[in-house]
Amino acid sequence: MYKNIAALLLFTACAAPEPATVATVTDEPTAQLQLGIPVQTDLADIQKRGVLSVALTTDSTGYFLYRNQPMGFEYDVLTAFADSLDVALNVHVIHGREDRLSSVMRGAVDIAAGRLAADPALSNGLSFSEPLYAAQPVIVQANPDLPLFDDGVEFAESESFAMYAQALNQPADLVGETVWLQNDSQWVSAVNELESEHGDIEIRGVQEEVSTETLLRWVATGRIERTIASRRVAEIGEQVYDNLVVSVPVGRQADIAFAVRTPATQLGTALDAWLLANAELVDQLHHRYFDDRDASLRRTDDSPFDGPIARVSDYDDLFRAFAPQMGWDWRLLAAQAFQESTFNPTAQSWSGAQGLLQLMPATAREVGVHDAMDPSDNTRGAVAYLMWLEEQLIADIPDSHERVKFILASYNAGLGHVQDAQRLAVAHGDNPLAWDDVQVWMERLEDPEWFEHSSVEHGYCRGSEPVDYVSRILTRYEHYQQFVSA
Repeated sequence: MYKNIAALLLFTACAAPEPATVATVTDEPTAQLQLGIPVQTDLADIQKRGVLSVALTTDSTGYFLYRNQPMGFEYDVLTAFADSLDVALNVHVIHGREDRLSSVMRGAVDIAAGRLAADPALSNGLSFSEPLYAAQPVIVQANPDLPLFDDGVEFAESESFAMYAQALNQPADLVGETVWLQNDSQWVSAVNELESEHGDIEIRGVQEEVSTETLLRWVATGRIERTIASRRVAEIGEQVYDNLVVSVPVGRQADIAFAVRTPATQLGTALDAWLLANAELVDQLHHRYFDDRDASLRRTDDSPFDGPIARVSDYDDLFRAFAPQMGWDWRLLAAQAFQESTFNPTAQSWSGAQGLLQLMPATAREVGVHDAMDPSDNTRGAVAYLMWLEEQLIADIPDSHERVKFILASYNAGLGHVQDAQRLAVAHGDNPLAWDDVQVWMERLEDPEWFEHSSVEHGYCRGSEPVDYVSRILTRYEHYQQFVSA
């Protein structure tokens, strides 16, 4: 039973696949996490490389896609912080709590997020930021007086625990009962404290990749008896499954914060100063994702991730069919199609470009497209044109990753303009095979000083457009790689 199908879509989108195995967790306090020795990098290194790397989880408040746009409370906060540093944000999806913290220590990322509770026991090597919000862990169980939620996933009757589960009214009622948590859940310590006061409690563990949203669904469907979640996240789940009961607190409130390496004192100081100076923005974002339930439900209305296998668009099968012809990941072609038409097969631009991948009429004729508004014909023609561009560039740009950037820029602005920018790069001692160098000269083709230069053959170009085009497609492709299986 569910209250709103739109809310269900977001929760199932944030739910991890069913784990292959379910193992019993060891009651290991968070203080015993083995995270290694922190590397010595700091804010100056981040600004030098121009990228802030962060570890996030894919869930209903951390990081997700909505209408093909990356969103999430922690994602939005970290994006704003990265903007303040004038660096790009690079997201690494890392589900395990210990893995996220370890990735900070190793220097794989600069900041760990993902509903992390600030833990003083981890102060040797890690420090936690100013709190984002306070989280009260609560017991989440199914109401025995309401029918179980049917999510269409069959499992043996012997696996159904909720039909035998005793309703709990106070924390001490957990004694002799079972609670399910991720193997490295930060709420294990709350259960351990309760157990030391009142008696044995069985903790059953699941893989770290299983999200809190998935555990809430398992409770609602009767697959597990109960779990523990922060009250705010559990209350979002309560909006989806009306047979969930969220009422019994367990342990103390915890501050949810970001984690950084202790040696990164400049980064930690800058992050704390930014959070304090932008407290109003953080509060607004918190309200958007946790408190504004109507807006949260609206966000899920046309999420493309509404099933057990995430999809990008209605045209995924076309992208999967045609992208391999040129050796591309289909998700890269999908990212380009979104940039061209937002997946509108009848789109037509002011310049006359048509269809899913916005082919110009002359180009469509050259590659044999008969109906540019037909998604299949348009995609086939676009791939043929991309392959032609590849042939023109492959001899001069051997690095395939760099070549993709030049192909995309040529698709947008024309090969001649891209080659003009390369010639300008050569004339001024820059690398014509590196997009980072060439994009500077692409933008300068808007200036008469440069588009009238003797080495330029094709004149004026709105060079900032292909630069933005390439950046947006590759950024979207990175997001698709995080959420959509190849």
